[in-house]
Amino acid sequence: MTVPSVSKPRLTTSSTMQIGAGFLMAGFGILYLQTGSFDFSTLSAMHSLPLYLLLIGFGFKAGFVPLASWLPQAHPVAPAHVSGIMSALMVKCGLYGILTLLAMNSLNLREIAVFSLISIVTAFWGVIHAMISTNLKKALAYSTIENMGIIGIGLSVGLLGLDSVNPVMATLGFAGALLHSFFHSLFKALLFYLSGNILCATHSLEADDLGGLAKKMPRTAIYFLIGVIGISALPLGNGFISELAIYFGLYNAISANDLPALVMGIVLLVVMAFVGALALIAFAKLFGIIFLGEARSPKAE
Repeated sequence: MTVPSVSKPRLTTSSTMQIGAGFLMAGFGILYLQTGSFDFSTLSAMHSLPLYLLLIGFGFKAGFVPLASWLPQAHPVAPAHVSGIMSALMVKCGLYGILTLLAMNSLNLREIAVFSLISIVTAFWGVIHAMISTNLKKALAYSTIENMGIIGIGLSVGLLGLDSVNPVMATLGFAGALLHSFFHSLFKALLFYLSGNILCATHSLEADDLGGLAKKMPRTAIYFLIGVIGISALPLGNGFISELAIYFGLYNAISANDLPALVMGIVLLVVMAFVGALALIAFAKLFGIIFLGEARSPKAE
């Protein structure tokens, strides 16, 4: 007698968002019990418990690991224009909440180190999965997670600058994070909209079913290449400008006399460079498979 296999339960996008909303409600509820108000002024100098609950809740919305399982599930099944709006705007709402909390509260060095570690894992996890994904929209979803990690690294540099009383490092870190958040909204929306072009023309988003589309869809190929330049932080791309600001902040951290800033700056610099190289490999490969060579299926032909 064969025993039927039992699949492991997975959190759906809806249940993940409900969990995130639960953390937010708990954080705001505890904050109300402590302050008696929901005014934004109560978000400054918060106690640790509501601050951590709110950061976790906004982390669900922004897509930080290990709270990002909903993104690769939601994007492949959403229409292209919805994915563009979701990646360009919706995840930024969670990021806005995190920025608000970090701007109104001072984290100690241990908390900054934990936030940096989460950002590093988020960037690595996103870019590695983007490299192995054959579905275009799923690869773009994982890339959103990777870029949230890069923004988190920029925020870590800014927080580290505040902690070490280095205004130049703080300014460069926060400016790079904010610029990358804005630029990500541009090139990621562009790439998601172009995935809709590909889907309408070929009825497939699997890279293995495509190939040679530059011959049939030259304008889509050119715009996609522009998006790849931006998302890979190549020179002349907007992603290059924002990541360069973060790199300058990290260089400032390394040249500082503060030992914690020096160690964390070296680690973050190595991670940024490695993640950037992997992102370039991932999207150069994706562009080559989809647009170059010969058609590998009747759909692409």
